[in-house]
Amino acid sequence: MEHRDEKPKDKWDKAEILAKILRAVLLPVITICVAYMLNASIQDRSARVRMVELAVEILKADPKPDTNASYMRGWAIEVLQRNSEVPLPKEALRTLMELPLPPSVRPQPSGSK
Repeated sequence: MEHRDEKPKDKWDKAEILAKILRAVLLPVITICVAYMLNASIQDRSARVRMVELAVEILKADPKPDTNASYMRGWAIEVLQRNSEVPLPKEALRTLMELPLPPSVRPQPSGSK
């Protein structure tokens, strides 16, 4: 038996069906893509942090003129320059090539001795 009460589907009905299908397929794909890009960004940021930490450790060491420390110090300074929003002045760069970074001084929490 045919249903005579059903009206034929017009363009809007067909567009709605197509939109539902696309939403069901594209939403998970878009979610996966965004999650992948976010994860890649976090991993890149983490790698940059580790490189800066390594550069700081190299710059804390006393530069010895008889070793290849100048190459390592130059690399460390370049890493700091590339990952800093505020570039170091040229005088600071020269000083870092000649002198070690001072040890970090962290303030003690209030109430402790």
